[in-house]
Amino acid sequence: AFRLIGCTNSNFFKNRISGDAWSTWWFEGATTNTGNTIYNNYAAGQSNNFISWSAGADESANNNIYFNSLYSYNSNFYGHCKNWTCATTNEACIYLTDATADPATLDYNLYYYPNGAVCAKRNGTDYNTLTNWKNIISNDANSWAGNPFYNNAATCDLNLTGTSAAYDRGLYMGSVTDDIVGTSRSNPSPDIGAFEHIAPIAEAGNAQSFCSGSSPIALG
Repeated sequence: AFRLIGCTNSNFFKNRISGDAWSTWWFEGATTNTGNTIYNNYAAGQSNNFISWSAGADESANNNIYFNSLYSYNSNFYGHCKNWTCATTNEACIYLTDATADPATLDYNLYYYPNGAVCAKRNGTDYNTLTNWKNIISNDANSWAGNPFYNNAATCDLNLTGTSAAYDRGLYMGSVTDDIVGTSRSNPSPDIGAFEHIAPIAEAGNAQSFCSGSSPIALG
């Protein structure tokens, strides 16, 4: 969907991407792609990777990947990666081909890997669970494994529903104050992923409200 060559200090946000492709964001060539922020996007389909680097590209570049929601994607990335949900039945939530170049920051993410998928694949080795993955990497300490309960992943609707494991488990970031549709992020504990849910307001029923200087007013 996006091919980046020598891209620096750019923002990519609030995109809704579906379909089958090799990669959603493709960082190409030996030129440095750095200082970019990819946030509040969702990608649903059968693509190989959410973010990929071509041979010779600078994989250690300082890019920021925040508050994205994925379904059936591997995630091959480097940089700073926080607050994203990855649900895959394809292969692995995290797919790193170079064991010497892990993401600079990886934390407050949600991984869901049913039907034989694994949490992570690193340099050819599978890490079947998040616990296994945490044992060999220095970050991801505050990440979770669980079902995001997307509304309808088959139709690319990645809104959160029911008892989603993404609710209120993210890290508030002053640089991303709303979600993909403009809903304000909860502070200090936003939802993980592109969507922030809005809790329903309880009905008043037959409660009474008393206002200073007035008679009781029946509600409902």
